[in-house]
Amino acid sequence: MLDFLVFIVSFFILSWAGGSLVKSLTSLARLLKVSEYLMAFFLVSFATSIPELFVGISSAWKDIPAFSLGNVLGANIINATLILGLVAILANGISIERKFSRKTFLAAFGMGILPLFFAWDGVISRFDGFLSLAVFLLYLVYISREREYFSEVFNNASRLPAVFIKDFFAGLGAFVLALAALLFSAFLLVNTGQKIIGMFSISAFVFGALLVALGTTLPELIFGLKAVNLKHGAMAVGNSLGSIVFNASFVVGVVSLIRPIEVVRDENFMLSAAFVFLALLFFSVFTSTKSRLEREEGVFLVLLYLVFFFSQYYLLIK
Repeated sequence: MLDFLVFIVSFFILSWAGGSLVKSLTSLARLLKVSEYLMAFFLVSFATSIPELFVGISSAWKDIPAFSLGNVLGANIINATLILGLVAILANGISIERKFSRKTFLAAFGMGILPLFFAWDGVISRFDGFLSLAVFLLYLVYISREREYFSEVFNNASRLPAVFIKDFFAGLGAFVLALAALLFSAFLLVNTGQKIIGMFSISAFVFGALLVALGTTLPELIFGLKAVNLKHGAMAVGNSLGSIVFNASFVVGVVSLIRPIEVVRDENFMLSAAFVFLALLFFSVFTSTKSRLEREEGVFLVLLYLVFFFSQYYLLIK
């Protein structure tokens, strides 16, 4: 009973800390007059993916790296379907305004399915992890050349020196506090999750894909809703793109370097792999072919995630 309670508490702390991290980083970016481009693709994508990274490191340390792989694949499905879908529904559509080239979406699609390619032989090795990190660095180099798509500065902060210094250190303190809370909650989440998996004989992969992924992706949802409210809808798309790439390459790369990920290619994994492909495909098609993600397309993306969730649940209980 205590393990369940600790798991639930750590789940909510992880979600809260992830949202706080995004909020503090956004405040710092405003103060420093960071461009919308840098905000969407680098800072916020990194911040919103830190929960997956810390969960991954903790799971590798506890010798259950499949927990992290499930979390990454589940999180990327959520990023490409549930989050963008909900944002599009609540905002009555997201205006993208051609702030991304088609090559950017194609690159993100390729990066998103990279773990599936590495997992096909039954293990994501340390060499695969090294390749993942190398590809991630190449992607950063490529995406840095796309900066002409974003010229707007994401800024509404005061430039008075005294106010600037006060706000800067307040934001920095909140960032450090959120980072510490993330690290602590990720450790507790994996530790208690491992015990729950053992008690109910649940696959670590499925547990990560269904339950943990919902918690680690809440920061992306919070940021997406905030971006739309501020009429920066393209940033919600940019954050999802960046998070998908970061999770699939950097997180998987780091985890597999710490401990190779053994992949059981059962029906749960194959179903997840199929939905990763479908989610990224529809995400790319909907967001790259025109300048707007319509509300109806958002509904479709949400329904696609629900089909994935209940399909996995059915396989779990049958």
